[in-house]
This record gives sequence, C-alpha cells and structure tokens, in this order.
Amino acid sequence: MEVKLYLDNANEQDGAMIAIIRLTGMRPSEMIHRRWRDFTDYSVIVNSQYYSGHEQTPKSPSGIRVIPLFPELKPYLKKWYIASSFKGDNDFLFTKNGKKPFSLAAWYDKEFHPLREELGLPYFTPHKIRKQFRPWLRKEGYSSVDIDRWLGWQDKHEMHRIYDKDTDFSHLRDKIQNTRAFPLDFGQIFGRMA
Repeated sequence: MEVKLYLDNANEQDGAMIAIIRLTGMRPSEMIHRRWRDFTDYSVIVNSQYYSGHEQTPKSPSGIRVIPLFPELKPYLKKWYIASSFKGDNDFLFTKNGKKPFSLAAWYDKEFHPLREELGLPYFTPHKIRKQFRPWLRKEGYSSVDIDRWLGWQDKHEMHRIYDKDTDFSHLRDKIQNTRAFPLDFGQIFGRMA
C-alpha cells in the first residue's frame, strides 16, 4: 500500500503529518493548524483550519469536532514530539517558528511529492489519504454515524458522493440487472453497504 511505504520512509515530521490525516480523517488544512494543546491522551480537538494563509473555522456543522485519538497514531505523534523544536502547548505541531503553521503548498512541493516520486509511488495527494479513514473504521466496526461526525461534513449526501465513488459496487451489477420482479428486496441488495 502506498501510504504504508510512504510512512515507512518519511521523516518524523512528514510521518506525523500523513498519519494524522490518515488516522483522524482531518483535512490537510485542519491538520496543519493543530497545536499541541489540541491533543489529549484520548482525543484531538479540531476547531480551526489554515487555508490560503488565514485561520478559518472548519467546515464541520458546529465549527468544532472531537475525534478519538486512535492508538495507531500515538507512535507518530511521540516521534514527532521528540524531534520537534517546538513543544509548547500553544505551538503549532508543524511550524518553522512555533507561531505560524507551515504552508501546505510549500510542503506538498518541497517535501511530500519529492518523497512520493523518490519512492516511485503513483500520484496521490494527502487529501486522498483522508479518504482511507472511513473504510478503515467501517472495517473495524465503527458506525457510519460516528465516522461521519468525525469527518466533519456539513452535507452528508456530498460526503457519500465523494467517499463512496471509489467503492466497487460490481458485486451488485448482476443482482440489479437480473432482477425483474418488483418490489426489489433493497435489504438484500444493499445490506452490505449499511
């Protein structure tokens, strides 16, 4: 898997950045605006994002959300905390001076994509990595309601349109095409997608 290869070869900073996106479902603009105080032993608070050089309210319906801090993320945070020069509660995790977050565009161009290319990985973006959060947690047995809340989408239909488009529904094609009698048993057809 591309993300695992990337994480295995990334430095502490880049590993933490990608792991946060992958294991919290945060948007890159939310990840880049996290401060150390936003993380507890059990959760991370998302109450802002940094976009186009300005702090903004996240797209979440309430403007704030709390995401569980899954154990898989803790080793990446610990490695970055040890390597980081800025460890104060008010310091940004990803910064050059502790007071202002990195530029996402500069990080993509100078660090993320060069390592991806060096590893011979196909083109993908950190936002595409975010899309892996939902299927991972569904596989682990978490409810769609909880996952949707953690992802922070205002429009659930739009979220499902974007996140479910990569899902393979070919197993349903024959069932749908060979069904001639009505009413259809939607429970049987769509049962695995609930």
